Amino acid sequence: MKKIIFLILFTFTVQVFFAQVGINTTSPTAQLDVNGDIRVRTAIPETDESIVQSSILVASTDGVVKKATSKMVFESNNKTLVKANLSSTSTLDISLLGGNSEILSYNNEVIDLNDEFDVTSFEFSPKQTGFYEIYAMINMTPDLLGVTASTNVGLQIKNGATVVAESSAALVGATLGLVNVYIQPIRAIHTVIELTPSDVITFHINNGGLVNINVDLLSEQNGYFFIRQVR
Repeated sequence: MKKIIFLILFTFTVQVFFAQVGINTTSPTAQLDVNGDIRVRTAIPETDESIVQSSILVASTDGVVKKATSKMVFESNNKTLVKANLSSTSTLDISLLGGNSEILSYNNEVIDLNDEFDVTSFEFSPKQTGFYEIYAMINMTPDLLGVTASTNVGLQIKNGATVVAESSAALVGATLGLVNVYIQPIRAIHTVIELTPSDVITFHINNGGLVNINVDLLSEQNGYFFIRQVR
């Protein structure tokens, strides 16, 4: 009889120690399953940076509390990093009528962490609302037709149809010996813009003068952009 009682008590004790406990639920799915809010009235601040960097508690989609690093939390909300350039295998000759612009075909994607740049439409659409650092540049050289000039040739960043940043100057050509060159061939923009997922960013070369121009654009490191989310 004593053995039977002992076995019953032992079995009950094991079940208590290894059972899942539910609060406001009769079907717990974890060691402690709380169906409702959790309130902590007092929390001791953690001053050890090594612990802070590697021990942040997060709730998964099923409500289970898990541990994550501060790096994971930061990168999950700051993934945008895009860089593309003008491919050396593409046609870089640009012919522009006065008062017209043309989208720049940055078709060689170097990096795109969040799949936000389309190399066929040359459009960038952010997946998160935030502030984005944008840098773009082009380097122009006379084409085979020779030097053409304009009072205003610029690089533009557009959000939809709206110009949000521009770098422009007169395009003046010169001949050095047998070589045709431009005096100010580089246009560059460096700015920070607040964007939402509905925004569409494109890059354009613009001829603001009245005279038609024909230029070649240098490729790769002489013609590229990058976009980085900063907040």
